[in-house]
Amino acid sequence: MDKKLFFEKLEHSPFPVIVDFWAPWCGPCKMVKPILEKLKQEYTGRVDLWQINADDNQELLHELGIYGIPTLLIFDNGKEIQRLVGAKSAGSLKTLFETLATGGNIQPQTGMSGGERFFRIGVGLAIAGIAYTSNSNWFWVARSYSVPSTIAAQSGAP
Repeated sequence: MDKKLFFEKLEHSPFPVIVDFWAPWCGPCKMVKPILEKLKQEYTGRVDLWQINADDNQELLHELGIYGIPTLLIFDNGKEIQRLVGAKSAGSLKTLFETLATGGNIQPQTGMSGGERFFRIGVGLAIAGIAYTSNSNWFWVARSYSVPSTIAAQSGAP
């Protein structure tokens, strides 16, 4: 989708809009797709879902600052109110659609979930363990401590 057309459609949408940026090769995208399509049908006329192939819309991704997929951008009255990166559960997606459909407030994400913290710590420890047991130089051990912050930067989390 042309970025000019995207912003024009967004500005004139009478409903909240969830924009799903996905790609055919993306495993998490394939996992979430049927859930989103079911919710799209269930909330027709109350919430719009736009599915945009990231591979075919690089200029739009750059304009919106999207660095990973799947990414959901949530817009209300033409303004981005939330950004979700990564696969989300059916329950959390249902709650999102229901909140938007009923005019509820979407709270901006702050901080990380417990699962995200656990994942970041696990990745750092795994790399440190591999470096230590394989007699690698200490660069890799030191690098393991920056992996969690790298993941945070890519996900938009603090």
